[in-house]
Amino acid sequence: MINLTPRYIEEAGGLLRAISLKSAEVVRSVLGENNIKPINKEKLDKLDRILVHTSPHLDEYLAVLLFRACLPPQKLRELQLEEFTLNSINNDQLAKVTWRNAAVIGIGGTHTGGARALFNYDEHVETGKVRKDSSCSMLVSKRHLNDPGILYKAIGEIDHIDAYANAHDKHLGNYIKWMHESEYFFSIGSSTKDHIKDSISPTWKQTLIEACLAAYILASNDKKRFNDASFWKQYAEDSLDAYKKYSLLRKVDPKFTDVFGRLKGNISRYEPHYLLINKPGGGQEEKKDKYGNRIEQKLVMPYLAALCQYYWGPEIGHIIMAHFWDARVQSQITYANITEVLKTTIGDGTHEIPPVRTPMGQLTFRHIPVAGASRKPWVVEFVLKGAMPNSKAPLLSYINNNNDGNGYLILHNSSTNNIVLNKGYGVNSETWKALCDKLLQVEGDSSAKIAGCWYKLVNDNGNIAGFMLNGNKAHQYVPKTSIDADSLVGLVKEIIS
Repeated sequence: MINLTPRYIEEAGGLLRAISLKSAEVVRSVLGENNIKPINKEKLDKLDRILVHTSPHLDEYLAVLLFRACLPPQKLRELQLEEFTLNSINNDQLAKVTWRNAAVIGIGGTHTGGARALFNYDEHVETGKVRKDSSCSMLVSKRHLNDPGILYKAIGEIDHIDAYANAHDKHLGNYIKWMHESEYFFSIGSSTKDHIKDSISPTWKQTLIEACLAAYILASNDKKRFNDASFWKQYAEDSLDAYKKYSLLRKVDPKFTDVFGRLKGNISRYEPHYLLINKPGGGQEEKKDKYGNRIEQKLVMPYLAALCQYYWGPEIGHIIMAHFWDARVQSQITYANITEVLKTTIGDGTHEIPPVRTPMGQLTFRHIPVAGASRKPWVVEFVLKGAMPNSKAPLLSYINNNNDGNGYLILHNSSTNNIVLNKGYGVNSETWKALCDKLLQVEGDSSAKIAGCWYKLVNDNGNIAGFMLNGNKAHQYVPKTSIDADSLVGLVKEIIS
């Protein structure tokens, strides 16, 4: 078990800081001092912060933890993690001031705002170029370690998912995304207006995720068979029961009991899931290791719930996991609420709907006229009302379940100020490729030297992802698209006619 003494916590500056420091120390001890490459002293003396893009992914969090584990102990204690938003493509004054003394992770590979980072780890490249590494955690490992050793398992799993997607719903990477979009209750009053809730800080999120990664790395080093249900199941159920007992969300949302019950049942019945690759012609296949064995996804919440208690102790383990469970419950409540709105507005999709306000946001619904088609493709445009974790899932599922996936979703996220265009599973790859190319032609590529509106993600196997991004919370310099439900109908009609 990881030992956090009262003195250690006090000297670190509190529990959160202590857990984060101890996580880096644990990883350093597993790596071994002789395995860490020396870092240039002149650059190290200048280093005063670590920056990641706003709302980082699991890849960036692992890269940060690896980088911190490679730092001398005193420098490790001096540094704080900050999330960074780039507001100008070539003249971001804050970037110019802060990056020169920072390790910048997960941003800066294509656009820098005119800044030059002291250290930079970002695998993203301009359109048309081939990236050498599929994740920034792999970059950190190559530059600072002689051999990742047992960490290769974590790096490999995260690196693969970063390149090919297909993470299981219970994977830590998905829970992180929901946590970024969640607001937690800190107190509840006599009425709704007296409730206090907010998102949690970058340092807070960093600590929770690093604690999970450190526990997983220790378990791998100890060769513990934590994926055996005889080990993880009771721990996971205890973790969920502790969350339910102390959750404030259960006192304010009537859907809590039902959603929590389904979550606990799904966690308890969890079966192993394996790394997948999308085949170029469609469908999926399991990734195999050099011996021909399939590779299990192990950074999943049932296992991590057990490992956090085993290595950090029950009290700290429950505290860590409560944040993830709450984010998941919030995402499921969002799912239920948005689905109810869609049932009462779109229904079976017979009639188009002009922009209409709903309790969850503004909805527009259109048909794409196709001669002789038994089902017309749908276009759903939704402007979210505030932060809602996993809001895309119910909207896209409604298209998939009620129109055989034959449709498109334009999702406006008011909390991140970006737009995502998604396709249903029934849209054929040729039509989707043509639409993506048309958008890039008309409104530009956001990764180009002169940034346009859209980012098209192409996985390492050459498959185009089922979504296009018009900016995100970390890249606010991206111009806003003019596409809406009506203009998208025109574009798709032009492509398929």
